[in-house]
Amino acid sequence: MYRPQFPYPPAPAGCQDLRCSYSFDSSNTPYFVGTIAAGVLIQQVPLPLDKDADFFLRGIQIQATTLLIGILDAGGHPILLPSAAGLPPTLSVPLWAQCDGGPIVPLESDPWGIYCRAGSRLLANVQNSGALAVAGPVITLHGVKRFKGVKCQ
Repeated sequence: MYRPQFPYPPAPAGCQDLRCSYSFDSSNTPYFVGTIAAGVLIQQVPLPLDKDADFFLRGIQIQATTLLIGILDAGGHPILLPSAAGLPPTLSVPLWAQCDGGPIVPLESDPWGIYCRAGSRLLANVQNSGALAVAGPVITLHGVKRFKGVKCQ
């Protein structure tokens, strides 16, 4: 799971951040229903976000599995790459940056987390590199929704 080195600042004036978790599993993601057969690669599984507010991704949690799981942010940048079978690897610093031939630019481009526009989606790539079928994964995205001009009671 990704954990920031420093605490996040409060939301900007006129906005309110509310903690939010999105969980994707066999109950809400058709690609994760049942088992994933040996040798199967499932690419670009959509992980849709709500349309009511922007989301700032601050952590990714994956239930223990032997599946290889990669996740791309809403802009198509890899933020979690599988490195080996077994427990999912922790996020590596280089995966939170993009080069594209120029200087390295952090994807966490502001102090609140990885920005995901309201209604956008992340993508998951899932591969079973083992010899046996494996139950679909459980992927949880942790972060905050940013509401503008709204006060909670």
